[in-house]
Amino acid sequence: FNNAVLESDNDWTKLKAALVENFDKNFEKAVNEVGMELLSPNNRLTYNLFKNIIKTCSIPSFIKIIEDNMLTVVGSEVDFIVDFEQIGKFNAKVDMVLQNPEGKYVIMDFKWTDVKDKKREEEIEKNMEMQLALYAQAVRQHFGKGDDSSVEAIGYFMLRQGVFITEYQGLTKSTKVKVVKKKRTDSI
Repeated sequence: FNNAVLESDNDWTKLKAALVENFDKNFEKAVNEVGMELLSPNNRLTYNLFKNIIKTCSIPSFIKIIEDNMLTVVGSEVDFIVDFEQIGKFNAKVDMVLQNPEGKYVIMDFKWTDVKDKKREEEIEKNMEMQLALYAQAVRQHFGKGDDSSVEAIGYFMLRQGVFITEYQGLTKSTKVKVVKKKRTDSI
């Protein structure tokens, strides 16, 4: 994803082409940069499975979510440092920051988990998604000048399932977006 974003300079037409048409090139580049263990002969099956899921499930779902909700990509692997009053300096490296037509931000944290894994969904339900809460506050400070309303949605993009799990109900409902209702609303 990050290589495609860098290649496209955040232009959606170019990004879509980079994700689909240049997938093999970008995948190989990413594996060589950060996933060398996938290249060992013992991991050939894992490599092929991973590549196939990203290509046939994750990428098409990501594209559908973007297009259905008219989102624009602000950046991938967005790295910045913010200063929180309670904890001090925090280095955020957000997997994907998007923006809706109203200028509000959508934060995606990519997760690779088992298809049956319900942990991330439960984190949102129980209001325990600390990483997402910190990312949201970091994006508010960095992009939204601290305004609480500047972040529209936070959630986990489950790569294996091709589903964005969020509590936000404003995204176009489809099989690619799963809305989870919080059972607890106390602040993290």
